[in-house]
Amino acid sequence: MYNGPEFEIIKKEYHRNGISGLGFTVYILNDVEHGKMVAIIPEEDEYNNYDGVPCFVLNINNLVEENIEFANGNSWCGDRYYNEIKRLECEKSL
Repeated sequence: MYNGPEFEIIKKEYHRNGISGLGFTVYILNDVEHGKMVAIIPEEDEYNNYDGVPCFVLNINNLVEENIEFANGNSWCGDRYYNEIKRLECEKSL
C-alpha cells in the first residue's frame, strides 16, 4: 500500500543543460496537501554511481516567496515522490 504524498502530474517537460549537458525532466505536480510543487529528476544513466535516482522537489508558492531554505518550509523528501511519479507516468502513458 502506498503511503506517500498524494498528487497528480499536471505537466512534464524534458530539459538539458546546454548542447551536451545533463538531461533532466521537470514535473509540475498538484499535491493534495501542499499545493503546486515542482519536481526535477535527472536522467538515470547520469547517476550510475548514486544509490538510486535523485528527485528534487520544491513548493512553487514557496519559490515565489523566495523561500529556498532547507528545513524552513521548502524542503521535501524527493525519494517519497519519485516512485509515485514513475508509477503515474506509466499509468497515464506520459
